[in-house]
Amino acid sequence: MRYVFGFLCVCALGAMPLVGCSEAAQCLNDKDCDDQNDCTEDTCDVGSGTCSHTPSADGTSCDFGGAPGLCMSGACEEDLCEGVECNDDNDCTEDACDPADGTCSNRPVEDDTACDFSGFPGLCKAGVCEDAMLCEGVECNDDNECTEDACDPTDGMCDFTPKPYGTPCNDGMSTCQLGSCGVCTNEADAMVYDCLEFTDSSGQQHTGTDASLAISYECALGSDSSIPPIVGCRQEAAALIACFPLCPAQTIQAFADCIRDCVQDTTAELCPPGLSDACVDCSGAEAACGAAFCTQQCGPDPTTQMCIACRCDHNCIQNFAACSGIPSNECN
Repeated sequence: MRYVFGFLCVCALGAMPLVGCSEAAQCLNDKDCDDQNDCTEDTCDVGSGTCSHTPSADGTSCDFGGAPGLCMSGACEEDLCEGVECNDDNDCTEDACDPADGTCSNRPVEDDTACDFSGFPGLCKAGVCEDAMLCEGVECNDDNECTEDACDPTDGMCDFTPKPYGTPCNDGMSTCQLGSCGVCTNEADAMVYDCLEFTDSSGQQHTGTDASLAISYECALGSDSSIPPIVGCRQEAAALIACFPLCPAQTIQAFADCIRDCVQDTTAELCPPGLSDACVDCSGAEAACGAAFCTQQCGPDPTTQMCIACRCDHNCIQNFAACSGIPSNECN
């Protein structure tokens, strides 16, 4: 350690100090103040040349005679927590070792802290993890007999899983298909849908349920260029256009009946015996709904985006899906 004196002078060993000499050693930097104690912060006040030794924070690591130690009130003491494991495998406690005596404490965390309840969400209550019961009071019934309704206990959200294809519906005739049950979801109509292939007046090809919908659209005015050609319901459509928007119920129903018969005849021509009467009734009902609200928007082409948007706004396509049991995504 280096020392200097207050003034430039020489002090003889054992003699009285000269005038102006200081008896106290002074520091130039922090290194001059090292007291060889791990548990103090040694600093030098260069202005006055004096050292200070501030105790380190309790719990600071130090060397206790070659073994792990902890600083306590500026002195190094043996770390009694060295090698002590205090984990009680409980999400709802804070685990700690007391370095003063090496004992463990497991203090409960704040109530409602999230925890793992055997793989499910839990909440801490008085230091114990309890089931969060996220599904308590959650009603998941979607009123659809073709879905399995359940609440997911991991997030409290409802799941509506479609039942297996072909699950019988409550009417004893229909079956579940793609999570829906309706008048078209029976074995006979399913066979017709599997067979259907139709080319519309624009040359676009359709199969299955898309083919039956395309046929119903062409039936509105008929088409000579579709395959097969469709006579259609031009006369009934003209009557609707003439009276829109205040058409009498019988005029609208006449158009619906014509669409129904047209779809029946066309599907029977393509895939005998064609779709069932109950199934094609759904096509007629959708056409009637569209005619009642969307004649001006649709004009001669019921497949335009404006026409589809109008039918969606007035629940026509959704009604077709509910009636037939065939999901429709045109409104998505």
